Amino acid sequence: MKALRFIVAICLGSLCVPQVIAQGSSVDGQRIITVDGGVTEIAVELGATDRIVGVDSTSLFIPDVRSLPVVGYMRALSSEGLLSLNPDILITTSDAGPPSVLSQVERAKVRVENVDNAYTFAGIQSKIAQIGHILNLTDEAVLLEQKVTGEFSKINENITAYPKHYKVMFVMDSGERGFMVSGKGTRAAGILDIAGLDNAFADVSGYKALTPEAAILSNPDVILVFHSKLSIDKIKANPAIRLTDAVKNDLVFNVDSLNLLNFGSNTGQSVLALQEWLLNK
Repeated sequence: MKALRFIVAICLGSLCVPQVIAQGSSVDGQRIITVDGGVTEIAVELGATDRIVGVDSTSLFIPDVRSLPVVGYMRALSSEGLLSLNPDILITTSDAGPPSVLSQVERAKVRVENVDNAYTFAGIQSKIAQIGHILNLTDEAVLLEQKVTGEFSKINENITAYPKHYKVMFVMDSGERGFMVSGKGTRAAGILDIAGLDNAFADVSGYKALTPEAAILSNPDVILVFHSKLSIDKIKANPAIRLTDAVKNDLVFNVDSLNLLNFGSNTGQSVLALQEWLLNK
C-alpha cells in the first residue's frame, strides 16, 4: 500500500507553490521501521520518533509509538507487513527474523540495518552508537551513552552494597507449560550479570522446563519471574518453587513492570529499580 499523499500550498507573499508531501514522512524523507523494543527505545530517546512509521510488538511498552502500525512479533515478521508501510530503513537486531523475510525486504530496496545485540553493558553502548550513526544523530547518541554510563556506575556501586552473593533463578511463566528457567545465553542471564547476581542455572543453555526437583536442588535466594499474569501469592504457591528459600524469605519478584529484558537505553534504570527492591528487602 502506497503512503497517502496530500497537497500542501506553500505561500510566499502572493505566490503559492503546490507541493506533494508523503504523509508520515520525516523532514529528511526517511521512513523507518524499528524491530526490537531496545532498538525502538533508543531511536525514540535519540529524537527520531517522527521518522518511525512502524514497530514490532516488543516495542509497545513505549508510549510514544503505541499508536503506530505493528508489524508483528520480531521473530515472526512478514515481508508483506513490513513493505506495506513503504519503509526506507528497517533497523533491527540478530533476534529478528525469519532471515528469509529480511532478505525479501532487502531485495525490495529497503535498507536493512542489523545492529549488535550483545546482552551486556558494552552491547547497549554499541547499540546506541550504531543507531545514532544510522539515524545521523551521533551527537545525541554521545549524550545518551553518557547518561547510560552514569546509571551503570550506580549499578556497580549498589553491587558492593549487597549483603551477600545472591543466587537467583530467573523464570519465564509459560502458562500451562509451567515455568521455564533462564540459562546462559539468554537476555535474563545478561541482566543478572549486569546486576551482579549469580544465575542459579548458569550450567544450562537457553530456556529449560523447571521441575520441583531442580528448583529444590538449586535452592535460589531470589526468584525473578517474567511473562506472568499471576499474583505473587499464586506464583509462590507454584509446586515447582514453593519449597525454596526464595519463597520462604519472600524474595520473589514479578519483573514485568520493569521492562528488564529490552537492552535499550533505559535498561540501567530498570536494573537500578531491581536493585532497589532487593536492597530494601
